[in-house]
Amino acid sequence: MSRPARPPFDTEMHQVLARMRQIDDHVMRESVRRTVEVAQAPGSIPIDTGFMRASLQGEQGQPVAAAIAAWDLKSSLRLVYQATYARFVHWGTSQRRGRPWVTLAAQQFPQISAQVRREAVAAADASTRRVG
Repeated sequence: MSRPARPPFDTEMHQVLARMRQIDDHVMRESVRRTVEVAQAPGSIPIDTGFMRASLQGEQGQPVAAAIAAWDLKSSLRLVYQATYARFVHWGTSQRRGRPWVTLAAQQFPQISAQVRREAVAAADASTRRVG
């Protein structure tokens, strides 16, 4: 019995590289989404009325999920708290200490990203095993 013909090496490499780009795209978007989730979690962001928490939007005023989905990874993503007092709560004032919840969440990004990458690679490996 003869073996099925394999695609040319360059075709295989193109497919592998395209899949790697898809994984990288997923890892970045999901890592940002989870980091925002950490920042927005009760106990992380100070919540009195919930207005500040609800005021987080994409730079163009779109919902956070839509901003992340539409993000061109070659440029910066800017998410903004529209509540004018958010910066004073975060950084503090001469009378009040800041509560830097955004900074604290951002510091977790490397660990979050590493976890998302592990999950994505495991899923890709499992998918490859099912196909192969």
